[in-house]
Amino acid sequence: MIRHFILLTLIFFSSFTFGQTNKCDTKIRSEYQVRNITPIQTDSNQTWTVPVVFHVLYHLDKENIPDSLIIGILSTLHNDFLNLNNDLTAVPIEFQSLIGRPNVNFILANKLPNGTSTIGIIRQFTNTSQFKVSQRKIFDESPIIDNKSYLNVYICNVNTNAYTPSESNPKHDGIVINYKKVFIGSRTLTHETGHWFDLHHIFENDDVKDTPSQKKHSFYCPHYPNIEFEHSTMFMNYMDYSSCRCFFTIGQVQRMRNYIINYKKFTP
Repeated sequence: MIRHFILLTLIFFSSFTFGQTNKCDTKIRSEYQVRNITPIQTDSNQTWTVPVVFHVLYHLDKENIPDSLIIGILSTLHNDFLNLNNDLTAVPIEFQSLIGRPNVNFILANKLPNGTSTIGIIRQFTNTSQFKVSQRKIFDESPIIDNKSYLNVYICNVNTNAYTPSESNPKHDGIVINYKKVFIGSRTLTHETGHWFDLHHIFENDDVKDTPSQKKHSFYCPHYPNIEFEHSTMFMNYMDYSSCRCFFTIGQVQRMRNYIINYKKFTP
């Protein structure tokens, strides 16, 4: 009896804590894949600067998270896309030669398209107690700001951990994160920004040659090597769900940068 109780407890804890911590409801963003685009210009490996606007929609005071947490996840995003993260050294030797450097610099927006000054954080009370993934109401309450030149991140009470809408609609071209998932060291924004730049989960058909095939997403931080299909999974990749994600591959970086060249207007 005791053994059964412990087993059930472990199963529940695993499913709830780790599944809920990392899972996102982003579907495949097909625009880039279907068009099979070719870069319109040569990638000179310049570093792009991306201004970020955070939209904090709150119904309760606890959902109106402080600036310090927002700056914290932005700092993590910035470091991850410039390979300044300390845990990059944890990548196994097998995958070290595949580490790519996106060369994207993220900053809080200080100016809006019309020239108006901003601190990069928009706070707005909402009568909606919880937003739903199946709806796009959140973008109506606080409209996207120039999706070609800005990254718009929505923080609110939503019925999932995070998602990036899949349809090619500039009015919905942003990232949504549950306010509970905004904490120092969280890789949720890094993962979702990968989706925003047209990356898929590595356990799906991601169309990236240097990410090994993987049956399903990871929980916790698996012991290396975690074997599937007679090879080790790349569970430490940002586009998996593990708790030890720390890098993008060269192929993923190439895909993201090609997408940026074709669809975004960031400043070098």
